[in-house]
Amino acid sequence: EIIDGDSGDTSTNIAAQTVDRLISQGADAIVGAASSSVTLTVIDKVTSAGVAMVSPANTSTELTDYPDNGLYFRTAPPDTLQGQVLADQALADGNQSICIMALQDAYGEGLADVVDQVFTENGGEVTEKIIYDPKAASFEAEVGQCAATNSDAIVLIGFDESKKILQEMIKQGVGPQDTQLYLVDGNLSNTLAEGLPAGIMEGVKGTTPGAAPSDEFRASLLETDPNLVDFSYAAESYDAVILIALAAQQAGDDSGASIAANIASVSGQNDEGESCNTFEACKALLEDGKDINYEGQSGPINLDDNGDPARAAMGVYVFGADNTNSRQDTVVADVPAAS
Repeated sequence: EIIDGDSGDTSTNIAAQTVDRLISQGADAIVGAASSSVTLTVIDKVTSAGVAMVSPANTSTELTDYPDNGLYFRTAPPDTLQGQVLADQALADGNQSICIMALQDAYGEGLADVVDQVFTENGGEVTEKIIYDPKAASFEAEVGQCAATNSDAIVLIGFDESKKILQEMIKQGVGPQDTQLYLVDGNLSNTLAEGLPAGIMEGVKGTTPGAAPSDEFRASLLETDPNLVDFSYAAESYDAVILIALAAQQAGDDSGASIAANIASVSGQNDEGESCNTFEACKALLEDGKDINYEGQSGPINLDDNGDPARAAMGVYVFGADNTNSRQDTVVADVPAAS
């Protein structure tokens, strides 16, 4: 049985209300929340109730060693991987200095720290790391501070407020046609340039966790929602559900504790078990008494002792002259440990 619920954002109490309702209705596992900061507001309530929690989109490093009673997992890799790939890309593009602008929350600050560390450790200079209030009425001062650094590139880590920041960057002459801009999964959206001049985003790059969705998977998603245009975290969401189902199947029990005790195993922890990539194929192997390694739509997964993917895919995207982005490269790598 599937029970729908909204995880909201940190400006509302929607997530707490949703969690209360799901627990009262006997949910054994919760897929979500979408935002790392939202998860941090409800994770104690979920895990105290003995419910397994699997997020398809949380990337904050703060959740890696969170005291979750062994009940929290995620199919998106922590930002130790995204930060490394983004910093490596900026260096590979020939940038020797960057200014980082990041929203003030667990996701923004954690990812900014990783980009800062990797970029500087590999010989680059982070001229400024500006942490801003995403609810601010204006970002004129923050953009001005970044512009004053005359950096080779700007890394913008944010969500919907990024559109206002981008407009301010253009106004102050550090827009994407003046200074190389890098985005992240939170703001890598084709809606970012709506209402802006044609071609303004050309050359902007960004990163988003996940393997390239297959044509078959995209078609299946579009059958469910023909209006779908953004496939971000679709694969991770799908894999979260499949892993929960396979964990229950292996345990022979669908309680939150049983799911949590088996989910790393069916994901191919330590890269062990026989590979399979559909629920049906994996279920058949389990019924034959075999250990399995679910290789999902999002990549290898291989959950570790913290419930994080130990190996994952990261997509690198670039915007074209039509102000829309497309995948330029996919990096599959072991997820670096948090320092």
